[in-house]
Amino acid sequence: MCKYFIEFHVISDSGILKENRKSPNNQPDALDLDISAEEVKSVLRGNLFAPYKNREAYWYDELFGRCEKPAHTAQPEAQKIEGNVHSFISGFEIPFIELSAENAVEKVTNKIKLFRDHLLYAAEAEHNNQELRILKPILRYWF
Repeated sequence: MCKYFIEFHVISDSGILKENRKSPNNQPDALDLDISAEEVKSVLRGNLFAPYKNREAYWYDELFGRCEKPAHTAQPEAQKIEGNVHSFISGFEIPFIELSAENAVEKVTNKIKLFRDHLLYAAEAEHNNQELRILKPILRYWF
């Protein structure tokens, strides 16, 4: 399988994100934010998606468009999404301040590889597990 999709989000002010507001359905009010100016972060978020079932449909509409956003964790964490999506998702974030370092490109590349490899391993293992469940009754019949 070994297919995945990655998207990047530039978050310049985490204070206005829905996850940081009292009323996520309303427009943010700069005078009434739940998070203080000292707690606000500017980050680059990476979201990775890897299906564990073969896909014939368009990835954007049938995978990315239907998937929830992953939790952004410090270490890789494959989050299984079932339903019609049959995928694993994973996410990370890197503070902007770290992107100004001399070796920033290498660090970002290594983080992507780390999360990608973990996600693809989980997707491949689940794919093989599902194929085994299908084959088990057939093998019992013949052997």
